[in-house]
Amino acid sequence: MPERIRGAVVLKVDENSRRMLLTGDPTQAIKLGSTFRIERVGLIPWPRSLKLQGSYRMPKRICECIAPLAESISLRQKTRGARSRDLDTDTPIARRDAVIGCRPIVVAGTLVAVAASIATIARLFEPMLIDPARVDNAPELLILDRDPQLALKIHEAWGKRVTTLNIREAKGLERAGIVWSTRRGDAWADEAVEEAIYTSMTRSTGLLVIALAANPPEEAKGVLRKLRRDRLLFWDETAAKTFAQVVGGAQD
Repeated sequence: MPERIRGAVVLKVDENSRRMLLTGDPTQAIKLGSTFRIERVGLIPWPRSLKLQGSYRMPKRICECIAPLAESISLRQKTRGARSRDLDTDTPIARRDAVIGCRPIVVAGTLVAVAASIATIARLFEPMLIDPARVDNAPELLILDRDPQLALKIHEAWGKRVTTLNIREAKGLERAGIVWSTRRGDAWADEAVEEAIYTSMTRSTGLLVIALAANPPEEAKGVLRKLRRDRLLFWDETAAKTFAQVVGGAQD
């Protein structure tokens, strides 16, 4: 839709449109054109743009862990010539009222062993995993990227709801419990790898688990190397050793 028409439609919503407040999040958009500029949307004649900085929903420990990844994405976007105000990725700084939260938990091993570890973690955090929007108040885990085999094994071990989506399906969603499966990368061909995985990890409002494969794709290894190791919690010795082998270097 041409911008002048879009602007006319917006202004028709309220004749006294100076009282109108428009909100949006370009980061959650499925597709943005290369000429997108947030201040041009609608061509409203009285634009005043206020950009919120930081995260108001992610726990502080998750923000701290993925901050180097966000900085890497932002730097690459800047080298492509994007203006700072148009960048999709800001370093996620948790606001003062954000919860401290648990560090992202790394689990590793066979498919069955990983599912068993995640099921144990889910039981420990089960009250946190209840979605208040659900009528049945049932806890739930969401696995990203799509990994139906892992979802099935966790469900068998935990007995509660486990869903799995690809990256594009997850945009705009929030879940208390997120599992990032490094075994697969079906959606990575459609989107820059770092941005795709960053999207996965930032869906969490409480618990983030990294299901580490013994030999994940090289793209996943690159992302793992950019996480703050001192902000990761290794579930057991297997997880710590596997992580060190995957990313290289000794694990504290």
